[in-house]
Amino acid sequence: MEVVRLRSVNDFAEWRVAARALLLAGAAPADVEWVDPAVPSDLFSAPVTLPAVTGRKVGTVPAKFLRLAEVVVCHRDPRRFALLYGLLWRLQKDRSLVDSLDDTDSSRLRRRAEAVAVELRRMKAGLRFRRSVAADGHKGLAAWFEPHHYVLERVAPHFVREVGHEDWVITTPYRSAFWDGKVLSFADGRPRRG
Repeated sequence: MEVVRLRSVNDFAEWRVAARALLLAGAAPADVEWVDPAVPSDLFSAPVTLPAVTGRKVGTVPAKFLRLAEVVVCHRDPRRFALLYGLLWRLQKDRSLVDSLDDTDSSRLRRRAEAVAVELRRMKAGLRFRRSVAADGHKGLAAWFEPHHYVLERVAPHFVREVGHEDWVITTPYRSAFWDGKVLSFADGRPRRG
């Protein structure tokens, strides 16, 4: 059994590297356990480090799958990485599965992608900035939001375009985004203060 624990809850590139290594190794989905990175790690657990895939072509999938997968990694479902890998595995033999309305995994993929899209729209419409002064005296805008999915990294560029003329911070329970007028950066999130 291969145990894979990604560092990020929503990094598509990180998932893709791990999935390519698993495909290269011939690891069937049933032989892979994807540990949700949002769950604190067990002191005694030692996830397997996968070998890096260097330039070697592993398999091909429809571009539509990659677009959907990039969105679905932002879903909060702890089984999202396993769903993606299982479908990736099956697409190696039948590339039409991603368009199948009868396939359970493809339907799950589309539903999760739509849920993330809904959450992106909700955050764009519902986030409210307030004037704030940091402990060091820096003035700017601040907002706190609790998204249903891991969407902050995908939605933050929208706020750069909309409110880029001011410095701001958006804090969520899992991640925070900072805009200083030039650079968008991210750090750990924080729970809402009473």
